[in-house]
Amino acid sequence: VLNRIDQCKKLVVAKMEGMALGGGLEYALSADVIVATPKVRIGFPETGIGIYPGLGGTQRTSRYIGKELAKYLIFTGRMLSAQEAHAIGLIDYVFTPEKIEDMIQKKIAAKKLTPKKGKKTNALPSEWRQIKELFNDANMDAWLSGHYLSSNDELAAKIAKNISGKAPLALKMTNDIVDQGFEMPLEKGLKQELKHLKEIFNTQDALTGLTSVGKGRPAFVGK
Repeated sequence: VLNRIDQCKKLVVAKMEGMALGGGLEYALSADVIVATPKVRIGFPETGIGIYPGLGGTQRTSRYIGKELAKYLIFTGRMLSAQEAHAIGLIDYVFTPEKIEDMIQKKIAAKKLTPKKGKKTNALPSEWRQIKELFNDANMDAWLSGHYLSSNDELAAKIAKNISGKAPLALKMTNDIVDQGFEMPLEKGLKQELKHLKEIFNTQDALTGLTSVGKGRPAFVGK
């Protein structure tokens, strides 16, 4: 369904109000344009329950905002406000609830409702520039090994503490799938993402994570 939305020849607009986590966010990312109200919250919580976003989350996110920020969002599960997501180019427009429908219609009529995803590094807020640098390819082994837990960099240490509670196999698989898919056409990248879903769902960590929902923080073992 999401691929059909993505490939639709008509303009597809995702109007977001409220919370969109995991599959809900992946659904929105398959549209041409994402328009949100200020109270929207989005995120990828999957690595916290032993799995990874398997409906385009690893592929479309990396193409919109780059591999570095995509990995950061999936590794940490950080929930973003509409304004934060707009600042990094994951949401195209933010309008108040009273104006959102009218603004969508006006921009469509004027042919000005166009995708604005992605930001050049120098256009990112300073925190996000730091994060992008921290999650470059050269640093990924250090993130996966927990090296940054003892970092003197306050931001890196804070992120590492967050990541330490996530499923190790899900993190490694996310890193590999983002890297591999980024070098392929989107269609092939999506197939690569789907290819490993059975593998991740058959892990002990996935069972632990999925059965822990609502019962407290799961203890992952990397198996």
